[in-house]
Amino acid sequence: MTAQLRRRRRRWGIVLPALVTGATSLGATQAERTQEADVLVPPGVLTGRTFVKEMSPDEQRLYGAGLINGMFLAPVLGAPRDRVEWLTRCVEHMTNDQGAAIILKHLQSHPERWHKPLNLESWLAIREACSAE
Repeated sequence: MTAQLRRRRRRWGIVLPALVTGATSLGATQAERTQEADVLVPPGVLTGRTFVKEMSPDEQRLYGAGLINGMFLAPVLGAPRDRVEWLTRCVEHMTNDQGAAIILKHLQSHPERWHKPLNLESWLAIREACSAE
């Protein structure tokens, strides 16, 4: 396998889980019920440590873009539009850099959570950033 193909596979391995994770994690936490939704969310394939210590800035931006794009798909997967309007308003004009920066800031502020699934930590970061507006 060429180095270019390995890089491409590695990137898609990061972005595709973010697309799926973003769309399915709205209103839920890692494999548990929450007050916001009666939904179970699998833990995903990456951890907070992966984002902070192993991903390049370009990979972090791609993950952030995939996460936000995935969240926009939530209504397609059955999330009521009125439950995701706040999120759409908050992130619709965000850049890839902003999405990545929000996740990175959250993780840098909470190193005790680096072992947690990245999909959950990303959701918490976006929710926290959007509630601060």
